[in-house]
Amino acid sequence: MDLYGQEGPWQEQASGSREMVWNRLMRQLPASECARVGRQLQVYLDAEVTDPEVHERIREHLDACRECGLEAHTYEEIKNSLHSQGDPPAESVQRLRSFVDGLVRGDLEASEDGA
Repeated sequence: MDLYGQEGPWQEQASGSREMVWNRLMRQLPASECARVGRQLQVYLDAEVTDPEVHERIREHLDACRECGLEAHTYEEIKNSLHSQGDPPAESVQRLRSFVDGLVRGDLEASEDGA
């Protein structure tokens, strides 16, 4: 069963080992499997997946699926870059919040000072 209790390519089958079946099927991943992993990706990358089996299945998918693996790598690089920068200045945060508040209100014209 997969992360959501459905049949998945990692299920052991009589025709080969779990790893062989997984590797063979991962070459032709259905988009739905990538979408399932995508929905869990941020939780996985934040090390907040509590079920070891789910964690392992996501890791295996990321190892086998080039597109999802690259997406995870990109998220990790962004996260590491932001973390290395430290906290932004309070005035920058306030300008950004004001800008976003303006967008939410529908005020698409932003002044040069960000207010």
